[in-house]
Amino acid sequence: MANFTLSNASLGQEDYSSYLTTLYISAFLLSFLSPITVVSNSLLLVAIYKDPFKSFRTPVTYFIISLAVVDLITGLVVEPFFAAYYFACYCYQTLLPGKVFDYLFQTGTFVSLVMLSTSFLLVLALTTTQYIAITFPHKYRRFFTKKRVLVSVSCCFVYFSIFSSLQFTKFPEEIYFKINLHLHPTVVGVLLTAAHIFLYKSFRKFVRKSKAIRQQNMINQSINQPSHDNKSEAKHQKQLTVVALFLSALLLLSLFPHIVTFYVFLYTRHQSYEFRFRVSIALRVSDMIMFLKVALDAYIYAWRHPKYRKAVKDAILCHIMQAARERETEQELIATG
Repeated sequence: MANFTLSNASLGQEDYSSYLTTLYISAFLLSFLSPITVVSNSLLLVAIYKDPFKSFRTPVTYFIISLAVVDLITGLVVEPFFAAYYFACYCYQTLLPGKVFDYLFQTGTFVSLVMLSTSFLLVLALTTTQYIAITFPHKYRRFFTKKRVLVSVSCCFVYFSIFSSLQFTKFPEEIYFKINLHLHPTVVGVLLTAAHIFLYKSFRKFVRKSKAIRQQNMINQSINQPSHDNKSEAKHQKQLTVVALFLSALLLLSLFPHIVTFYVFLYTRHQSYEFRFRVSIALRVSDMIMFLKVALDAYIYAWRHPKYRKAVKDAILCHIMQAARERETEQELIATG
């Protein structure tokens, strides 16, 4: 989704200094955000995979896994490719730095649309799923299965891969931008706002109900005690709901500036070059907000989910212990050799 309008801004013979400076700052920030995004999401995936208690093996967790994969690919491919292109533009003082960098930019553009658009739907799906989980728990257990979640995520990737490919065909560029803007960030933004509000209201009721049950159990400790499994499930759903609320709020805050700026760019007629460059600078700034959101996703999950932090510690500890055992084995072999 990011950076689709850079080629439009490359026309004319105006002073590009301010825009090129924006590209340079963006490249510097991307170089900083990329390793953070890669490391944080790699740790998240390793923690879920190595989790000794299998506490993350629930259908809704696959939305979190998919979001981590999307963010990881963004940090591995999109951010470095854009950073290289932006650095080249600034170093050569041009918006056409060469075929190699143009190829990197086009590849990053394709992958960014697929990854960022998929992440929008994943956050929307997670928010909606958690609303159903705490509002209609019986329907949630019956409807949401691992297979259905994985199929829906796969369909998202396929759809956005096909849609992103249209930009490399003879499809009119402006129409493509408008269809993308209306169908994806705008529609998803509206639906996510509604889902966030409904989830927040339902979560408040869920918390009040949980407090009432705990108070009743304190009064009647010998009867109708909830099982440990029920307590654990309620706590897990509460943690996931808080994660979903934070993720959806972060996405809405980062998505809103980009939507507004893109609408201004596409629907403002008789644009002067100065205006187009200013809007393009605003788009680059909104892009950086989106990439900052990508870097923060895993930290939000870690911050709000104690089991994740414990899983990370256990995974690191197991790795250290395994490395120590391997060193001891090597030393024994050398001593007996």
